Amino acid sequence: LAGPAAVNSLEARLAQLNPAAHRIQATRGEIDPTLILDVGFFTPEGKHPDVAKWLALQRYRPASTGPLGGKAHATSAHDERIKSFSLTFDEPLEWTGVLSALEMLQAFKAKSLLRMKALVNVRGKDHPVVLHGVQHILYPPAELAAWPDADRRSRFVFITDGLEPAFVEKLLADFTQAAAGGLLAHSPDSSRAA
Repeated sequence: LAGPAAVNSLEARLAQLNPAAHRIQATRGEIDPTLILDVGFFTPEGKHPDVAKWLALQRYRPASTGPLGGKAHATSAHDERIKSFSLTFDEPLEWTGVLSALEMLQAFKAKSLLRMKALVNVRGKDHPVVLHGVQHILYPPAELAAWPDADRRSRFVFITDGLEPAFVEKLLADFTQAAAGGLLAHSPDSSRAA
């Protein structure tokens, strides 16, 4: 129902809020139902693991070089507090450290963690592990049968409310380094590893 100027303005705003989100336009409410139904949780059995599409790292501008040879990428703030950013880590990560960092983030900053998705190169595994989280929920990890491309870096995308990329990057780096050094014990919860 909106005119071209309003549609263009809305498209630009949505691209700022979530640059990787797929958008569908409907004309007078008419839309193919298959485009909007069955969009539930990620299940590796039922969905193609088009990781490159949902990580969409090229849409996030570099912000800094991080620990472990990683790089942080960030977009501009959407509404001052809302930020979307990505982190990449060149070396395989210790699973216990990744899980501990994300559990810590959820325990103390769940309200600020609007969305998280990741493709993780876990030390000792041949295939990547996919992670999805929303606020206090970390969905069960899924190990893919193969890498989607030749890039073997761990890649995380976050959408946060008032949570700085540098804080999240440091948390992941610190916990994975501690796990690599044997400073983190394997908790019963770490059995959730893929």
